[in-house]
Amino acid sequence: LQLSGKYFAEELEEIKTKNRGAVLKEIRDLKTYEAERSKKVKNIIKTSKIRKSVIEKLLWLGKIGWMQDHRKKANLVANFHLNEFLKVAIKKKIIRATFLDAQFLTGDEFLGILHGERFDWRELGKRRTKSVYGLIGHDEFVTGDKKIIKFVEEEILQKSLASDGSNKVVGFPASGGIASGKVRIVYDPKDASMKKGEILVTFMTRPDFLPLMKKAIAIVTNEGGVISHAAIVSRELQKTQLRY
Repeated sequence: LQLSGKYFAEELEEIKTKNRGAVLKEIRDLKTYEAERSKKVKNIIKTSKIRKSVIEKLLWLGKIGWMQDHRKKANLVANFHLNEFLKVAIKKKIIRATFLDAQFLTGDEFLGILHGERFDWRELGKRRTKSVYGLIGHDEFVTGDKKIIKFVEEEILQKSLASDGSNKVVGFPASGGIASGKVRIVYDPKDASMKKGEILVTFMTRPDFLPLMKKAIAIVTNEGGVISHAAIVSRELQKTQLRY
């Protein structure tokens, strides 16, 4: 889900209408959320008649969800500080590119530049226009139509095919089942049209994919796990879902 500048402007305007006490209370509630949630869970366990084995599984699922949320939080905090560092490096002309282009540097390239290594700054413009980023043993950007096609075929598709020499795509299911239908590859749900009974193939789903997911007979992604958006929605809609 992409949040626009208008969304954040409206959120800030709403905060301005609240008094200081209400805002501070919301901050306190956020800080004490984990502790309050823990108390509620303990109370439910104490008063419920759910079997101990089931409770243990539910608690493990809760821990997995907690880890995923905190991983996202850590990524957001790290990205914020990295962007601030990029802005300083650009201001001091250590990085000779715009802020948007500089975000297409790999970690190794960034460290190399800081140590005085030469870099072709025109490459960043190519990456921003059209590129594929892969983490196959090391992080790498691939630019140019022919190179992108070759990279996808050799590094991604071939490693997803069955080892018996067939053209079967293998992976693990997050929502089991058997389905057949015409494949519909979707990069952007905003411009996509999909017929009922087709198989949705994409990188990863978001809330704006929901209308397409309802029409799909099955969903195939190459990102995410058993608690990803695609997996959860697939189970709710009783759709077959595979991550390859």
